[in-house]
This record gives sequence, C-alpha cells and structure tokens, in this order.
Amino acid sequence: MSLYSRSDFNAWFYPLIKASITCYHLSISYHPFLNLNDQHLTPLFSRQKFLRYGALGIALAMMGNGCHENEESSPLRIGINDWIGYQIIRYAQQSHLLKQRQVALDLIYFSNLQDATRAMLNGALDAAFTTLWDLMQPSPYHERVKPMILWIADISHGSDGIVARPPFQSLADLKGKKVGVKFGTINQLILLEAIALHQLSAQDLIWINLVDDVAVDQIIQGAIDATVTWQPRLGEVAQRIGGKIIYTTAQTRSLVIDLIATRQSLFAEKQDHFRRLFWVWLDIIHVLEKSPDTLFSALGQTLQRSPQSLATDYQGVTPGDQRLNREILGSPTAIASAIEKITKLMNASYYNHKKLYTDLGYDAHFINSSLDLWTPLP
Repeated sequence: MSLYSRSDFNAWFYPLIKASITCYHLSISYHPFLNLNDQHLTPLFSRQKFLRYGALGIALAMMGNGCHENEESSPLRIGINDWIGYQIIRYAQQSHLLKQRQVALDLIYFSNLQDATRAMLNGALDAAFTTLWDLMQPSPYHERVKPMILWIADISHGSDGIVARPPFQSLADLKGKKVGVKFGTINQLILLEAIALHQLSAQDLIWINLVDDVAVDQIIQGAIDATVTWQPRLGEVAQRIGGKIIYTTAQTRSLVIDLIATRQSLFAEKQDHFRRLFWVWLDIIHVLEKSPDTLFSALGQTLQRSPQSLATDYQGVTPGDQRLNREILGSPTAIASAIEKITKLMNASYYNHKKLYTDLGYDAHFINSSLDLWTPLP
C-alpha cells in the first residue's frame, strides 16, 4: 500500500510542479496525467511512477525556491557619477557591510547626472545618486512617474565654485564678461546662488552654454573669462591659468543638495531593501567619522587616487549623516523650503528660465524610523 494518499500527494506535489514551471518558464511536453489548468490530478499512480515524479517534483521545487531567492537577492541597480560625495558608497563593496546588512548592490557609472536621473525615472535603474536640482528638472517621465527622495548624501560646502582668469578677483568684476555654465545642470544653480549672494543680476553676466569639459578647455584657451566647476578640477584650473577661485559653496547655505532617489512606486515595493541600503550608508558615515584613513585608503585603491586627495575633496561637503537627514527629511518643512528656494532662484534666472518640477516624494517616517532602528555594525 502506498505511503501517501492521492489527496496528500496532490496537496504538495502539484503546487511544487506548477510553481517550478512558472518560475523557470520551462517549455516541456506535459505528461498526459498532468493538466495544469485543473486543480486535481485525476489518474491514480503506481508506486513506481509516484516515486519517479515525486523526486522530479522535489528537484524542481528546489530549483524554484532558488529562483525565488535570486529574485529576492537581485542587486539594487544604482546610478552614480564620480562625485566624491557619492563615491564613498564604494567602500561598502570592499568591506563586510553589504553582506552583513544583506544587501546586493550594482553601481552603474554615468558621466552625466541628468542621464542617471532619467534612467532611474524610466525604470532602467532602481535608484540614482543625483541632486535636488537635477530631480526638479522637467521630464516627460513626470507624467507617469513621481520621483522619491530616499536620503541625503551630502550638501556642498566648498567643493563647488567659480574660477576666473586674471585679473578678475570677484564676481562683481565679471559684469559683462563670459562665464561658462551648462544650462539645466547643477552648475546653473551654483552660479545662481553666487549671483544672489553678491546681489547681482543674472543679466550682469554673459552666460555661455558649455558642458564642463568644454568650458574648462575654453577658459584655458582664454575664450571665456570664468567657469563653474567642482573639486578637484576647480583648484587644478585655477593653478593652470594662474587665476582665482572667486566663489565656493562654503560662502552660503548652499542648495546644492546631493541625494539618492527612486520612483515612488518602486519605493513601496522595495522599502525594506532601501532601508537596509540606508543603514549601509550610515555605516559608511560612521567609519568616516571614526576612522577616515581606513575609508579613504580603501577608496583610493578602487579609484586609483591617493587617500590624501580624496580626503581633501571630501572636506568640501557636509556629510549626509543622521543629523542632516533628520533635519532635512525627518520633517516636512526643510525639504519643502529648499524646493521653494530653488524655484525662486530659477524664476530670477534670465538664461534658461523654465518651470521646475516640484512634486517630489519623501517619507519622513521612513527616515526617522530607519534612524531610530540603526546601530553601527561591530
């Protein structure tokens, strides 16, 4: 007599076969006794057939379970560029942090933050390191996708600025002069902040629409008088042309806010994944605070740069630590105020004036609860 009744067998064997086939999309010739559209397997089986197909069912079930695990552990695809404030995430790939937090991460490099932001919005990426400014740039994807801010990576505090050729010593000296800046990029916001700080008008300067690499070439050749860029290039250009850094974001409470963002629909689906990745970020900031040499030495090996130069570059930002994230995203007022101020600056812009996208999502509960639950890894 069989050890199992037909009802017992149908209760576990049929779902295992069906789940396994569904997971792997197997193209097979079904045995006559299998009707996958029926809830019952009607023929009786001999003991020999039961054991043979039962073994097959167990094997397929194990494969199906493996498929499910792969789906769960599939890496988060994150867009990134070479900004030092983002690059510290690479430390997680060199250490035990990702494994201990049970996070799989795949960093996708972009030379342009706007391309990374668009890739995130159109679904090619799970998230992207970007800026509040870039997230507010109008996009056709906004008709069907709402961006969601996950957390703050840093705020520029000296790493971005304006370098001018001699003999110009201040922004006021550049009235009627040519300044290289790529319209729509974060460089435009940096220039607008500098103009507002020095109580000038956007019309006082001649804006030349140039990507950063071209702008650097142009100022070296003397075709333009100043350009907007970031460290280490900011200092390198000043030294190359014998010029002066006439403005940096350290001179104001900058709105150059670096962050990581996703789509609101994906946030609802992968909130736990993003929470664990946020904890990894906080772990990195903890290492940065307690043992910066450890972090920059590891990062230097990956980026093939000296740890000292990386540490110098990072001095120009305010890290996205617990305090900063709770301050900006832990309540609904701070980030809303930043969005309003950026919109006001754009409205004062004579060049490339356009309506910004302001309906950005953020979740104060996600930030506050994640911060409350986080403890540093040993």
